[in-house]
Amino acid sequence: MKCNVCNFDNPPEEKDFCQKCGSPLSAQVATPISAPVPAVSLEAGQQAPAPLEIKAPEVAAAPAPAAVAKLVIPGKGEMNLQTLPKNLGREDFVKFLSPDDSKFISRGEHIKISLADDKFFVQDDKSVNGTKLNGDEIKGMGPKELKSDDKINLADVLTVTFQRLN
Repeated sequence: MKCNVCNFDNPPEEKDFCQKCGSPLSAQVATPISAPVPAVSLEAGQQAPAPLEIKAPEVAAAPAPAAVAKLVIPGKGEMNLQTLPKNLGREDFVKFLSPDDSKFISRGEHIKISLADDKFFVQDDKSVNGTKLNGDEIKGMGPKELKSDDKINLADVLTVTFQRLN
């Protein structure tokens, strides 16, 4: 589904929030469409009927869930984490990196952040260039617990700071 806020083309399985900007996709209203008017025989002086406009029903905007955590990119911004688990890859971090550095972040899933038993976890099972948690390599080591102010280094090109919000 295409996000009406940032125009990002989200994968079909993503129905809740835009993977790029985090805006709720369910609150976005479909664009009105025009239906063709069937052919009608007109007599002299008669005007053709106006095209019929069919509008999709408006969906009430659901309030966005509150972020439960965020990743802080020093001097560049932050990324709110509203729904977990969340797979993060190149598309999520590209706005914080140069084109030369972004190619080192894996495309679909470099890291996965999850929440279980009121604890946050980071996992890297699929990246090519690895991930470090507070300086220790975690690629292929399963979920590692995250605490506020932990540093996550992706492919030695981007370090983000994890912060729990609740």
